[in-house]
Amino acid sequence: MSLIVVRKNRNKIWIVSDTKLTHPPPKKPEERVAFPNDSLIKIIIINPHICVAFANEIDGVDEVIRKCRQLRMNYLEMIDILFNFHVNNQARTDFILAFSFFDVNIIFEIKKLKKSEEQSSWIGSAEGFNEFQKHMNRSEGPLKKDDVFSEMKDALHKVIESGVDPGVNGFMISASNDGFFFTYDSYIKAYFPARTFNKNSRNTKDGYTVLSYGTAEEGGYNVHVFPPGPNCLTLAIHVQQGNFGVVYASNDGGLLTPTFFANVTETEFANLTKKKYNIFPHGFTSGI
Repeated sequence: MSLIVVRKNRNKIWIVSDTKLTHPPPKKPEERVAFPNDSLIKIIIINPHICVAFANEIDGVDEVIRKCRQLRMNYLEMIDILFNFHVNNQARTDFILAFSFFDVNIIFEIKKLKKSEEQSSWIGSAEGFNEFQKHMNRSEGPLKKDDVFSEMKDALHKVIESGVDPGVNGFMISASNDGFFFTYDSYIKAYFPARTFNKNSRNTKDGYTVLSYGTAEEGGYNVHVFPPGPNCLTLAIHVQQGNFGVVYASNDGGLLTPTFFANVTETEFANLTKKKYNIFPHGFTSGI
């Protein structure tokens, strides 16, 4: 289970989703261990004008995405392909297709054996979406259209942190057409553990305290999502406390699947992604 939420305002479409970095061992479902190779990107940018998101069962989705890429701009035929797949697998996989081309901006929802055009949509965890709505509705006053995407991202982070649905976890992936073309959003998210400081605290000098990210044992971690590679066919993420990176890539036009790089610093991972995938971050966080 995951949670994907899509909203629209005039010519802008915003999409947020969780992407797991954890996996429950089959014999001990109450335990969760780091397992990046089991994660998938649930938002797929087919081309600069079309984006497809999916939730729930993933078997067969790889081939469906490959077929969609072959259709280029024919989004209506893509909808038919997605809907037929949804019906044939008895609604075990839901989809959202977003289309943006100049003044035409459309969201199509495929779930519960129906397809429909919507102003906004969600698929995946109902519990997660209810929690998401609570945080969106806590904003004071009406949101400006430029604030909606930020609020959506903050709300999804809060859903992940809340643990209301263990299936909605890991880190956030977001995409939008804010630059007129769909692309993944690069971001840095730091989770600082709770601390108490006084004059005798370590790193305290002359009344000033250097606040570090914190260790994994303390409950802190730092996620850095790099800018996407050419044609949005690759996406790289580094987690500082785990000292690992993951590159998600579509090698044959299908889903973006992960390759795990262990024991690499943020700088080492950036040099690796630049050389091999033509991806490089706008900045670094590991100096903190």
